[in-house]
Amino acid sequence: MNFIRYIHKPYFWVALGLAIGAAFGGNNVSIWLVAISICLFFVNMRLSGAGNPDTEGKLFSGCGALIFLWIVGLSANGIISTLIDKGA
Repeated sequence: MNFIRYIHKPYFWVALGLAIGAAFGGNNVSIWLVAISICLFFVNMRLSGAGNPDTEGKLFSGCGALIFLWIVGLSANGIISTLIDKGA
């Protein structure tokens, strides 16, 4: 049950988005993994029950953070790949 409590925090979704973007770049696998992650986020929201005004913001911020950090991971992957290809 400890894992269930952990996925309610946005840090899990931030790490997941960054890892997917940095590891896979902008290929089809990355897009499918992000789509599945967003669906899992919505399942997580459904299982969370009614919103609590004190913690509702943290719960909803995970999806935006997932997408934003996926884009940051894509950028990091592109920059690192470019540097490696040029032999810097």
